[in-house]
Amino acid sequence: MTDLRDKIAAVIWENDRARVACVADAIIAALPDMVAPLVWRDTHGVWRAETPWGDYKVYGRILTLPLPMKPQRVYSGEAESKAAAQAHHAAAVVAAFTGSRQ
Repeated sequence: MTDLRDKIAAVIWENDRARVACVADAIIAALPDMVAPLVWRDTHGVWRAETPWGDYKVYGRILTLPLPMKPQRVYSGEAESKAAAQAHHAAAVVAAFTGSRQ
């Protein structure tokens, strides 16, 4: 039974490889939207979102990333800083699955 199953699977794979690749690409493209949103808490005027690799911090327009050297980026406002943090967070999570560098 297993040999027959393997032969059928091989035929399907050979005939449907392009469709399987398209489905895989669609799943990978959807991953960033599946990452849970950061949870922000206000600590004395600094918004923080904790992650396993460190805290994102937003103070007004300034976003500090949870990376070595604590790089900072300036945006037009607090909402834009938080959105950029969420995008960075999602990219970091997806990179763990896809092997890409952010």
